[in-house]
Amino acid sequence: MFRHTPAMRRHPFRALVLLAPLPLALACAGDAGPVGPPPPPGALVFATLGAGYAHTCGLSRGGSAWCWGGNAAGSLGDGTRTRRTRPTAVQGGHVFVALDVGAAHACALGPSGAAWCWGHNDEGQLGDGTHVARERPVASGGSLAFASISAGHAHSCGITVQGVAYCWGDDTQGQLGDGGPGGATRSAVPVRVLTGETFTRIVAGYYQTCALTGAGAAWCWGLGSSGQNGDGTGESRHEPAAVAGGHAFSEVAAGDRFVCAREGSATWCWGALPGTTVPVAMAAFPALHDLDAARGASTIPGAAAYACGLRGERAWCWGGAVPPLRAAGEALLEPAIAALSVAAGARHACVLSRAGHAYCGGANYEGQLGDDTTTDRAALVPVAAPGP
Repeated sequence: MFRHTPAMRRHPFRALVLLAPLPLALACAGDAGPVGPPPPPGALVFATLGAGYAHTCGLSRGGSAWCWGGNAAGSLGDGTRTRRTRPTAVQGGHVFVALDVGAAHACALGPSGAAWCWGHNDEGQLGDGTHVARERPVASGGSLAFASISAGHAHSCGITVQGVAYCWGDDTQGQLGDGGPGGATRSAVPVRVLTGETFTRIVAGYYQTCALTGAGAAWCWGLGSSGQNGDGTGESRHEPAAVAGGHAFSEVAAGDRFVCAREGSATWCWGALPGTTVPVAMAAFPALHDLDAARGASTIPGAAAYACGLRGERAWCWGGAVPPLRAAGEALLEPAIAALSVAAGARHACVLSRAGHAYCGGANYEGQLGDDTTTDRAALVPVAAPGP
């Protein structure tokens, strides 16, 4: 999910402090609970976080990018393919204003709207005209200037400053939206999404893409077999299809064969998670914001589709489990954290505090929790200070 930096956000910062673990059965949204461990000395202060399959990245308030976790395809952008268990700087000396994390790659925007991507590139998801994995950021999109960018399972998308949508990478299910035939197709350079609409938000999910117009109308394209295009058909689309219901959404998050969006104080989902082909209101989750969804989680053993969002300053998740952090179903993550945002990885989740500190929990086999270990965590733990 594309996340804004503080200057771009419409709502004010909210504070996050980590709490000592509380049993979920005892947690309630109105209970502040005990305060957890403070961040370690030298911990980074972030503006935004993103979680992939086995890596995590954050954008500092100064615009520098940092990543940690699995790095087999250069996903950390640090010039190596070495796993990192604590934050390591993305190389190149870039200053970014936006960052999003895909399955095993990441993309970011510079102040001028130039796109940069790094990591896995087998389907051309870096948009640099090649299918070569990159260990450092490479320029994407040629001369296009983007206002937002999103990294998905194996494709990426951006919206130009004029509101025109472009996508690149895997197109096997039509997720690039250019009207192509699908099948064994891909593009290593951005292609224009075939629509007359202009958009303000876009999210590249798992074999699917969704975007919002300025009026909040949702359009989706790509794989639709679980109803995730929201047009009532369950069909895949190679061009954008209007989501049913005439909603005016302010946020959208595309996950693993499902989509969730916010309209006013209501949360709506469609596709595999609620089991519908049109948006349905999630009555258990009113007033959620800063939505994020795990993309392609079911391709990871022991993982399942889920989504997260904030109710006030508390992070909630629903859907599949994030072992060992939480069981399946509705769960409040660490009730004493006043959260600014939440990032959903395949088997781990991270929360960003209003103070800008990062806390992660769940699976840690590649060091994706950033606590300088590879030990799974059943509660959120502070991300360590930068290291080698």
